[in-house]
Amino acid sequence: MLALAGTGADGLEVEADLRAEGITLELANRDTLVPLASIADTAESVQHLVETLERSLAGRRGAPRAAGGASVVWGVDPEVALSPREAFFAPRETVPAAQAPGRVCAEMIAPYPPGIPALAPGELIRSHLLEALREAAAAGTRIAYCADPTLDTVQVVAR
Repeated sequence: MLALAGTGADGLEVEADLRAEGITLELANRDTLVPLASIADTAESVQHLVETLERSLAGRRGAPRAAGGASVVWGVDPEVALSPREAFFAPRETVPAAQAPGRVCAEMIAPYPPGIPALAPGELIRSHLLEALREAAAAGTRIAYCADPTLDTVQVVAR
């Protein structure tokens, strides 16, 4: 996994450059690239990836930016209000994102890559984390496992 925020390059643009050279990535978002490598790769194919990546980054380098809030380089310190099982099976409701902070999450929400949940059932939704996830989604990061990947709405435990 490659973190790009420090280069200033946009991972989705770099992915397009790599794709034009016949290189497929597992996933990409603004701040992260996940190359595919397997035992079928050769020294030449890996060298092609490295050289193409270097050319793309050289052409797309910009002012370094802080890693996005949903980037792989930050950590999450969850506040658990209910067990995951209790929250998952509890009655739920869908609320606008603006009404979700302070509520108990009823679904899993994970930026992908890396696909690790940033919010899980039973955790208290904090405004700064939800906003970081929404910014990541707006910047092209795939948000997985939740009912609304735009995060305009969030499923919460019903009151």
